[in-house]
Amino acid sequence: MKLKKQWITLSFWICTFLFVPYSGKAQLALADSLFQNGNFLEARVEYERLIFLQTKDASRNELLLKKSFCYKAEGKFDKAFETLKRTDYYSGEDSIRVQLFYESILNAYLSEQYDIALSLLSEMKYNFENIENYNLEVLEILTLNELMKWSEAKEKYLELAANYNLQLDTTAYKDIINTKLRKPEKAVKLSYLLPGSGMIYAGAPIRGFTSLALQGGSVALVVHGLREGYFFSSTFTGVALFYLLYNGGAQYASNIAAKRNNDRINAFKLSVKNTLQDNSK
Repeated sequence: MKLKKQWITLSFWICTFLFVPYSGKAQLALADSLFQNGNFLEARVEYERLIFLQTKDASRNELLLKKSFCYKAEGKFDKAFETLKRTDYYSGEDSIRVQLFYESILNAYLSEQYDIALSLLSEMKYNFENIENYNLEVLEILTLNELMKWSEAKEKYLELAANYNLQLDTTAYKDIINTKLRKPEKAVKLSYLLPGSGMIYAGAPIRGFTSLALQGGSVALVVHGLREGYFFSSTFTGVALFYLLYNGGAQYASNIAAKRNNDRINAFKLSVKNTLQDNSK
């Protein structure tokens, strides 16, 4: 009886050691299959299960990287970045570490965390001094553009053209660097000094003159009403109208200046992005 019990125990442990590796490989294959078939939620669950089980068939960094791919495929770039923050950039094979850095930078950029993306770029270059990666260099230019660091972006843009023998417009950054953007706060101040002048400064002269005419008309309404003896109604109506146009015009001038600036900057950033995509390696 004792011998039989020992045999059962031994058989149990043999089966356990044989099954666990197989189970880990099977689960990893299942997770990969789910991802390839577009079942990203289920794939994430399986990768997280393998992380919890500490499987030996893939490192923790690899599993977290694959889980981040699921989030990225769903367009959840912020969650992909948060997943990658659980990794260790300083352990494992260099090939995996490079991927971790690149994907972290990419997802930080895509989730509009541009300062973090640029910081990770610097950290990656420090750890891999001789790395040459076209996509990484493009990502750096796009990140600098988002932060409106035009001079630095121009330098990297010219380096990219030289390093990869690209036919890029070397004067692309000249206009944006020399462009004097309209200051929204200045548009407000000018509007208070002279109605309509803020809109003219912001780049909308027709609207500026229209605003000036309307506010002048409201003053004329008050004067006309007083002459005709409509003291209360003319004063109330004219002053109220002037107040609305005066304050509303100042705010509108600020909005126009901000929008014109954004439109100009966004158009430039898009042109650079399209140019780099057309020359992608």
